[in-house]
Amino acid sequence: MKALRYSDPPRAFELSAHVIRESNKSGYEQCLPDAHHIRGSALVRMSKFEEATEAFEHAIAISRSLGSRVREGRATNGLGIVAKFQEDFHLAEKYFQSAIAIAEDAKDSLGKGYALHGLADIFDSWGLYEQATEYAQASYEALRGTPEEYLPLYELACLILRSGDDESALALYQRILDSPSAQDNKSFYAASCSQIGNIYFQNKDYVRAREYFQMQEQIARPMGSLVEVAYSLLSIGECDIKLGEFDAAEEKLHAAFRLNSEIGKAGHAGFALLSLATLEIARGNAHKALEYLSDCEARIRATGDREDDLDLQEGFSAAYELLGDWRKMAHHQKEWRRINEEMNSVRFKSKISAVQMLLGTEREREQTELQKLRAERFEVELANSTLHLLAQTELLSDLRADLLQIARKIPPTEPAARELQERVKNLPCQSIDWEKFDAQFAAAHPEFVKKLIERFPELTPMETRVCTLLRLNLKSHEIAKMFCLEERSIETHRFNIRKKLKLETKQSLSNFLNAL
Repeated sequence: MKALRYSDPPRAFELSAHVIRESNKSGYEQCLPDAHHIRGSALVRMSKFEEATEAFEHAIAISRSLGSRVREGRATNGLGIVAKFQEDFHLAEKYFQSAIAIAEDAKDSLGKGYALHGLADIFDSWGLYEQATEYAQASYEALRGTPEEYLPLYELACLILRSGDDESALALYQRILDSPSAQDNKSFYAASCSQIGNIYFQNKDYVRAREYFQMQEQIARPMGSLVEVAYSLLSIGECDIKLGEFDAAEEKLHAAFRLNSEIGKAGHAGFALLSLATLEIARGNAHKALEYLSDCEARIRATGDREDDLDLQEGFSAAYELLGDWRKMAHHQKEWRRINEEMNSVRFKSKISAVQMLLGTEREREQTELQKLRAERFEVELANSTLHLLAQTELLSDLRADLLQIARKIPPTEPAARELQERVKNLPCQSIDWEKFDAQFAAAHPEFVKKLIERFPELTPMETRVCTLLRLNLKSHEIAKMFCLEERSIETHRFNIRKKLKLETKQSLSNFLNAL
């Protein structure tokens, strides 16, 4: 299974499908949750989100039937990843929170770390960097010392970089490069090299920046990651411009333009042209710079990236300043200010939206906590009520036994003896108000009976009732007393229930019902 996880998506999909088919044929279900999980992960990487959702839901259903909370939590986290890729961030957050709760219950530190990493990503998408940083830190603490610790470490480094703490971010990225697990994951290694290069570039250390961009290119080429190769070429070219090595810069930027054009990255190709324009301005060749700027204008506008549009206006302004055309220079400077104001307005609205999302999330969390507290109160009330019913049933049972002993001491010829025996026979062995019990149970466990009947409609009403009492952790002899039955009758019901729930011999019926 481990080898399957790290296969390329089509291969992982194909092999997991084979495992699922063979497992279904043989009736061996133990490896099915992992196989469906791997299938779902492969489908996510292939952007087949509906099929991925179905695969993770299968993994959850089988994990529950097997009583595996760990695998149930991991598959729930998978649903969160699908929702995140579909940009349904509220749904993704709910799945991640649910996965965390299951992981905590199952004492699955790794699963909890994955889900916390997902939450950090969600809050990062909302622009709530403080909360995202908290989740990333918690994720790192959960995954520290595991092969996956570089995942939250990279997220944490990116968030710290956004806060403006270049030195701390640099240290974290360097730790990723030093991590043996990250060295095995070339994609994260290359991305970390790129981020370190960007930090050095922003701090005007162009020699060291170029070294890391060159490292990124060397890693990306054997991987066949053409997007990263093109980005690294562009970045190396910009470093060469800053270092005054114009011929080397021109070669790299033209290579970046060609590669981006080949792989259909029009915006990135436009940015390469923009860098070539910057190069020509540095050479003092304004007319050549304007040719590049005009060529890249449509490409950049098509992407809708306003940051690139700002760079474009700066390029035009610098070219016309070099030509001494002050009117056109002023026009592009005015355009730059207009675009910048629009972007600031969008950022402000986005921040308000993010705060509103956070408030909505906090309200939902408070409601969930309130419901949890209510459920805990109802659970206590139900436990007390059940204990009272058991005590009441035992009193009635003892009373029947005592009255029978008294009746036996009276001579059979006495009319009172016969009357007493008849009254004892008609005396109920229990006085349980099942309607009241059902209402109390539904308040404490509102979804239990509904889920049980939906998943296992073949259960009889008596078997369903036994399941509710088992959910309260009552023993067979206690349940028998509540129904005035022999203990072996309840054991027979338990056997039939296990059969209908398709539990294996080693699986605990009580644990399965508690996890439902």
